[in-house]
Amino acid sequence: MSQTKAEDNIARLSAYLSEADELPARGGKVSVTAIADAAGIDRQVLYRNPRAKALLEVALREKGLEGIESQRAGERSEKEKALERRVRKLEARNAALASENMDLRTRIRSLEHIELMTTMGKRVIP
Repeated sequence: MSQTKAEDNIARLSAYLSEADELPARGGKVSVTAIADAAGIDRQVLYRNPRAKALLEVALREKGLEGIESQRAGERSEKEKALERRVRKLEARNAALASENMDLRTRIRSLEHIELMTTMGKRVIP
């Protein structure tokens, strides 16, 4: 992105933030897409441009909203922890079912072999 485009994005964002009484939010967390649309900039600017991100964070603190990075690194919500526990449980169950499936497929192949030999009139000793 050219320097003039970056400056234009910062100017647009700054103008929007200074004029906005409230920022679009849902559940206390800012809607980055709605802010970018209202300011007339690409939303990736709010993620990638450090100056734009800093402007947004200041505005969010003033309005009491959570920002793009609402949680500190390493912190996870209870919902995220519960989802991770559920994923681990489902992965373990999936592994057990995959193992059982493999055993059953092996048994089916063995029984198919016995059935083939029986239909051919051969005596089969399993």
